[in-house]
Amino acid sequence: MPHSPAKATLRAVALLWIVIATTQPAAANGFYVSTQSASAVGYATVGSAVLAEDAGVVFYNPAGMAALGRAQATAGSALLVPRIAMSNRGSALSDGTPATGNDGGNPIGPTLIPYAHAATPVLDRRLWLGFSATAPFGLASKYADGWFGRYDSQKAELRDIALMPGVAYAMADWLSVGANLIVERASAELTQAVHIAPGLDARSELKGDGWAYGVQVGVRVRLTPGTQLGLSYRSRMEHRLDGRARLSLPAMVLSDQPGRASFGLPSILRAGVSHDVTDALTLLGEVDWYGWRAFDELRVTQAGRADAVTPYGYRNSFALGLGARYRWSDDLVLRGGVQYIRTPTATPLRTTSNPDADTYGVGGGFGYAFSDRLSLDAAVNYVFAETVGIDLTRPTANPAAPAASIRARTESGTWVGALGLRYTF
Repeated sequence: MPHSPAKATLRAVALLWIVIATTQPAAANGFYVSTQSASAVGYATVGSAVLAEDAGVVFYNPAGMAALGRAQATAGSALLVPRIAMSNRGSALSDGTPATGNDGGNPIGPTLIPYAHAATPVLDRRLWLGFSATAPFGLASKYADGWFGRYDSQKAELRDIALMPGVAYAMADWLSVGANLIVERASAELTQAVHIAPGLDARSELKGDGWAYGVQVGVRVRLTPGTQLGLSYRSRMEHRLDGRARLSLPAMVLSDQPGRASFGLPSILRAGVSHDVTDALTLLGEVDWYGWRAFDELRVTQAGRADAVTPYGYRNSFALGLGARYRWSDDLVLRGGVQYIRTPTATPLRTTSNPDADTYGVGGGFGYAFSDRLSLDAAVNYVFAETVGIDLTRPTANPAAPAASIRARTESGTWVGALGLRYTF
């Protein structure tokens, strides 16, 4: 007996909130976390703008919902296992005091990135409603106490949860359009050491949280019977986090004042194409553009004080990728992809909190259908990062203290594993 759209939607939403309630939102190395579907991770996220394999299209391109055929929900998680090695290359304070200490260890531990998506048709399957819950932006770095770069960063954490209700409409057999409302909740914590005197450091800590809102629109076009084109655009998000700025010694609070931190997160434009070479083999290509100039600075506002502005100078960036899908059988789909991502950071303003670099990712995975309703998606990626330098000088959080010049060399790489379950109603 077929399930009604209302029942399908209720079950999908129930699954979504079970996942959200039993997992903690997590951050990851870097600001944008594209691993929001195990099937997408199998392609190194190449083709996510055009493929419509599961309800994850709500996140990547809402127009793809109209190609799903039946109501479905998917939930899972990606596990990021980064490795960062930092070495001192002559860091010092502007008064000539060397910034000595340990190498900080690996500042980023294994991190889970949960996701949940659902989509259901209404109005004779031309109109679709969807919902997505993800953690699309994040930072999580914490260095060992006493490390040489402590005057730039001791701990940096950004936790972001995005809820995206969406709608799609099949305007014709070859054309569908879609849109999402984006509701984001972000919380942040930034901590650094402040030089007071030789052998004595204070601790500067900024904490805050807040909401931001945006939109995403998409279109999916069938160019030929075997060729699809997908385009999506996610708007820039402006965050204002209300919280407190605190300066303290181990046994004394020097100041503790309310404040607001303001920053922007990038707009994202995706363009993907898929082409069926045979009934079994599909080739994929994608170009993504990120408007990272939105994150030009972090501005902290406190009553009675001049704004404290930390420049980051991010530049717009892009990603290029190729992928392939092979239908081994009716039950098994094999996936693979490679991707290059140009970092938004540059050496003059690259920080120890996010020592990002150009990366090259390679991934593979599979989808297996246990039945016509239940499927498993699994994938593994490895992301190679170029070796880069940090040569950063900026005032410390104490205006009377000498500026810190952090000179370092960083090497990094990240393993990504993802598992997800899909249920079709």
